[in-house]
Amino acid sequence: MPFEIPENIHPLTARLAWLIGRWAGNGHGEYPGIDDFQFGQEVVFQQDGRPFIHYFGRAWIVDAEGAFVREAAQETGFLRPQEDGTLEVVMCHHTGFAEIWTGEIHPEQPRFEIVTDAVARTATAKEYVAGKRLYGYVNGDLLYAYDMAATGHELQPHTHAQLARQYAMSSSGSSSGSTSGADWRERLREKGYRLTPQRELILDAVETLGHATPDEVLAEVRTHSTAVNASTVYRTLEMLEELGLIRHAHLSDRAPTYHATSEAEHFHLVCRNCHRVISVDPDVLTPVSERLAADHGFTIDVGHLTVFGTCGECS
Repeated sequence: MPFEIPENIHPLTARLAWLIGRWAGNGHGEYPGIDDFQFGQEVVFQQDGRPFIHYFGRAWIVDAEGAFVREAAQETGFLRPQEDGTLEVVMCHHTGFAEIWTGEIHPEQPRFEIVTDAVARTATAKEYVAGKRLYGYVNGDLLYAYDMAATGHELQPHTHAQLARQYAMSSSGSSSGSTSGADWRERLREKGYRLTPQRELILDAVETLGHATPDEVLAEVRTHSTAVNASTVYRTLEMLEELGLIRHAHLSDRAPTYHATSEAEHFHLVCRNCHRVISVDPDVLTPVSERLAADHGFTIDVGHLTVFGTCGECS
């Protein structure tokens, strides 16, 4: 499966272009002293033109039917490719330890292997002394395996997963009017902002929900990550609207409702009885907007327009 190479990618990270993006899927875990387990996982690899790739990953335990059970591992770090093909990685985990990894990028195939060079842990973290990871791009999916030496056991398999690409985060700088990875990143960079997993989760929540208040966006984001709080959601929504990636409308006397600008331009009909929201093509308003422009020199901001009344089902 093809993937997009960001136009601003640094030459040192270009060999890992296949890795960049958002991935999600399922995996299996095992280790002496614990029951085997299944998990869901989402990981993000992003770059900004400098010679490193930022990584963030989170996992959650699922039952035999794939239903969510509880949150699991979270980790973040940086991949630092070198000119000689070697790879340096720094990583830290919510469980209280941090690692320095070293390895090599395969010269001909989309894969790399890293092993721990140093491990540091807090006083309350479990005993963990070494790790080994293998990542590979196989038939369009991201596959990885993680071996671990911990709690007195030698290095042996611990987790492995197969993840599918969810969101290619490119940097082509195109301006198509949608919230594509290129458009999203380029607008952030122009305004001096960084692309973070939290900001991307919030934008994705708005696009998923269609029309949502900040509290509804927060609830959706927290199905993926509990590390995002209400103040982060409010600040990010304001920033995304400033960038033109989302807009808000007042569909009630409550908090504003946000929707993505990747949707076609529309205005809203809101039923006062059942609170149904209907999106309407702005062409319906052409006679009204032309009359207002001719008589008053006034231009309607359709994206913020809401008309209240009674829907057909409630009439």
